[in-house]
Amino acid sequence: MTHILTIETNNSTHFEQIKKLAQKLGVATTEGYEKALSAPGVTAKGKADVERYLAYRRNNPPVKVPKDFDFNMVVDS
Repeated sequence: MTHILTIETNNSTHFEQIKKLAQKLGVATTEGYEKALSAPGVTAKGKADVERYLAYRRNNPPVKVPKDFDFNMVVDS
């Protein structure tokens, strides 16, 4: 089972410390940046869209496909 932790910080030093800790623990990390939901100019609809997307991702996490998976089998059937 994969667990996802989202960390929001405006302090790059704190972010780097957390990232280094994860690396020391051997935890896989994925890094991304996005505009904060509370940023000026973000509308209520925009916040609702982001929340809906995050709920979708919680219920439908990404699935890794095995290296030997035959995609032609799916296309040909």
